[in-house]
Amino acid sequence: MTSRPCVRVPSLSLLWLEELRAEGVQALLLDLDNTLCDPRGDSPTEEAAAFCVRMEEAGMRGYILTNGRGDRAERLAQRLGLPCIARAHKPLPGAYRRALRDLDLPKEAVAAVGDQFFTDGLGAMYVGIRLVLVEPRFPRDKPLVRLLSPLDRILRRLIPER
Repeated sequence: MTSRPCVRVPSLSLLWLEELRAEGVQALLLDLDNTLCDPRGDSPTEEAAAFCVRMEEAGMRGYILTNGRGDRAERLAQRLGLPCIARAHKPLPGAYRRALRDLDLPKEAVAAVGDQFFTDGLGAMYVGIRLVLVEPRFPRDKPLVRLLSPLDRILRRLIPER
């Protein structure tokens, strides 16, 4: 594992939890839409459920940070057994800082996992949390996300792949 501040992986199933844990990462701040579930769905993906089991087995805690609606986010977080901050206003740093306080961990002991550089990436990097960028699992449907998608793809190429 490298302790680079930002790396990308093709999917959650390829995320190297044991190595992150060995480097002192104790918790992951997880994006919801396009990372753990379909933005239009009401259930986490099978991959996300399996990932949460692996995360627990690796001795790590998870915490969902999403810009999504509160009611839907809370239902999905409950199904995964994770705490959640909905309407997080990422990339603004407030929700990231609140999650660090709730987890009672320093930023060095936390990594963020998400699919969008302009929300998940900038927010995490602003607070000083390392970032693992995963490939989006579903088509992007929000207008701003679609607008930024070409630039997001260019920036992804600059981020080393693990």
